[in-house]
Amino acid sequence: MKIKKINFTLALVTAALLFASCKLGLLNVGLGDKVDILPPGITIVPHDGVQNGGYVHTTVTVNGKVSDDVGVSSVTWMFADEATGDPSPTGTATLDAEKTNWSFVLDTQNPAWSANLIADGEKSFTITVTDEAGKTTETRMLLIFDNTAPTGT
Repeated sequence: MKIKKINFTLALVTAALLFASCKLGLLNVGLGDKVDILPPGITIVPHDGVQNGGYVHTTVTVNGKVSDDVGVSSVTWMFADEATGDPSPTGTATLDAEKTNWSFVLDTQNPAWSANLIADGEKSFTITVTDEAGKTTETRMLLIFDNTAPTGT
């Protein structure tokens, strides 16, 4: 009889501890509330000719917005010349403190790039956002470099 009473008491104490730990958060079992379920989102904010199919020259700022269910890690960009396929180096955009807005300065006459990259013509941009879990989303935009002044006849 004494053993049954001890077993019952132990079972009661164990059940009470489990209940209290779940209610009070003493045991954090499970995945928690910071599970990254969705891929990040990205948009380009059109302005001053910087929009899909827009003509740009010299130096322009490209910017946009990003979002994620947990957090954004980075935004990168690159472009390729449509005529030759030559790719640019990958650049990293600047994120604001809240990691909801991004921007980068584009020098369409960058002397470090090949002649094909800075030549007038269509450039296909790929801008990629990466979230803290490593998930990525891309958006694309076509810009037309136009650095050559027209000549009169």
